[in-house]
Amino acid sequence: MCTVPAQIGVSLATSIIGAGMQQMAQDKANKETALYYNALADTSEEQADRVIDAADIQRKYLMTDTARKSKESRQKFKSFMGTQKTIIAKNNIGLGSRTAMSMALDAVNESTQEENLIRYNAEVTANEIFRNSEFQADQLKDKASQYRMAGRNVLSAGKTSRFANILGTETNILNTLVNYNRFR
Repeated sequence: MCTVPAQIGVSLATSIIGAGMQQMAQDKANKETALYYNALADTSEEQADRVIDAADIQRKYLMTDTARKSKESRQKFKSFMGTQKTIIAKNNIGLGSRTAMSMALDAVNESTQEENLIRYNAEVTANEIFRNSEFQADQLKDKASQYRMAGRNVLSAGKTSRFANILGTETNILNTLVNYNRFR
């Protein structure tokens, strides 16, 4: 049978070892949680980059498509003008007549308006794509910042918890010693 001081010593040693092991496990869990939050932050930042890249690809495609449509519009205009010249020549209308000039000006105005509308719509759409992608990227970057902050908070809370556990263990040890000395 153990003496009371030996029992107290074993009890104190067990308390210290238990508190230490508990703290090591908590520190490990806190570090893993912080790593998890950092991984989430990295993922959000990568998604933000992909959103911007996708928007750039969409805008480039849109501009290429716009250039193609403008070219088609000019070709239609040239074809139309060639047809008009043929019709005017068949009907013996002089190229300098008021009718021929009016038709040519109408065709030029219509072609110019169509090309301007194509460009305008493309610019509006491209700006909308850019604004939307910037907004999404900003949201993802904010989310990443929040994840990083959460990871730092977990580590900070772990340090506070460690200090509280140490104080709690010391208090238990002191109470045990005080009680032993009191009843001795």
